[in-house]
Amino acid sequence: MPTISNIPIDAVICDMDGLLIDSEGLSTEAWRATLAGYGIMLQPKDFDDMFGLRIDEDAELLIQRYHVAATVPELVREKSERMLALVRDHLQPMPGARELVAWLVQQGIPHALATSGLGDYAAACLQAVGLADAFAIRVTGEQVPHGKPAPDIFQEASRRLNMPPQRCLVLEDAPNGVAAANAAAMPVIAVPNAYTAGLAFPPVTARAASLQAVLEMLRAGS
Repeated sequence: MPTISNIPIDAVICDMDGLLIDSEGLSTEAWRATLAGYGIMLQPKDFDDMFGLRIDEDAELLIQRYHVAATVPELVREKSERMLALVRDHLQPMPGARELVAWLVQQGIPHALATSGLGDYAAACLQAVGLADAFAIRVTGEQVPHGKPAPDIFQEASRRLNMPPQRCLVLEDAPNGVAAANAAAMPVIAVPNAYTAGLAFPPVTARAASLQAVLEMLRAGS
């Protein structure tokens, strides 16, 4: 099994949005269009605060911040419909995503998906980028009591992998996800994307510029 910073790794847990799939721009577009229907123009700070949260938590944040005349379920439904249309036509994998997953499979390293996205959305995204069969273990946002930055989703992934938390390496692109991994007592590599690179991150085990760089780190430690 590989090591990172001399920490033995028995399993890898991957975030999805902004980590495996290039979805942050599409999500931003979908949220902007949704709130524009209520006469609201979203600001960059809104998206900084939303990265890594569940869609219902995003909706609640926006309703409270802008006094949107909609319920959380209504806003979630509107945004989800727009997002799924964009996913079907435009979604791409992040550089190195397919190669990393293929290497994990080849090496027999247990791995899981732990995403704030809901189950149907996660399935659609993985299908769109050719990773539909990549994760037998998927923990999605609606399956845990609390979303990131709470540790619930990573703790549940660790339980399903039947691995101790300290031996599960988390790959994350956003500060809320890194905070969740830290709360779960798991080593974590931050892989910021163009939307999260300028944000302040909690402490990380390591930082990488891309998933290709993560793959090289894992290969070097194996």
